[in-house]
Amino acid sequence: MATPAQSGPCPVVSHRPATVAGCGDETPLVLQVQGWLRCIGYNVATDGVFGPDTYRELVAYQQSARLEADGLAGPATQAALQDACYAGDY
Repeated sequence: MATPAQSGPCPVVSHRPATVAGCGDETPLVLQVQGWLRCIGYNVATDGVFGPDTYRELVAYQQSARLEADGLAGPATQAALQDACYAGDY
């Protein structure tokens, strides 16, 4: 999958880690988002740490799914990832 260029740390940080996954977060939600990304074929570790690789893959997914490519896994992105994974829509 093509991913946007990114070097260094993530540029976007979530301030609501209970409901939105963003750079620097280490939560169960991050692990879930990483699992959905892997389910649909994105190359991301499922380690529960939202770092630069997770950011790149999430933005690539958001772009391909025509979602706001903000690098945050908010409710709309989470729902789309879950639907795509469980529906086999990838």
